[in-house]
Amino acid sequence: FGIGIQATWPLFDRSKHDKAEESAAIEKHDRQQAELAKIQNDEGNLALWHSLRELEAQEQVADLQQQLAQDTLAATVTQMNQGGTNGEPVTPQQADQYRVEERTRYVGLQDAQFNVTRVKLNLLSAVGSLEDWAKETAQPQGGSGTSNPPDLSH
Repeated sequence: FGIGIQATWPLFDRSKHDKAEESAAIEKHDRQQAELAKIQNDEGNLALWHSLRELEAQEQVADLQQQLAQDTLAATVTQMNQGGTNGEPVTPQQADQYRVEERTRYVGLQDAQFNVTRVKLNLLSAVGSLEDWAKETAQPQGGSGTSNPPDLSH
């Protein structure tokens, strides 16, 4: 028959000390990885914001160009119907050129609007608001149930 006491002093237990240091290093590494991922995500979102601003400016330019083309076409048609100005009649070929120009500008405006909407949707997706917008859009409203992405210009 025997009685004994076994005591382990963590102060002298090298394997537990090494495990604790390893766990602390892994935790620090994971925190740094999470911080890096957050920074990269923020940089991506910022790039999307800058891209959105640029595309919105391009959309405004395309809108102005299309309006100018419409005005030029209207003036050309008026001149053609009135027999021209300053003794120079407008030919149907010139009027057709202005019609083609106006339609080209219209297509450019549609492309610019599409690009703005695409980047807005990408940005909504990146910040996690796309689902909320989609749910809001899917709810029956007084109209067709569809809407444009929210205004992100603030």
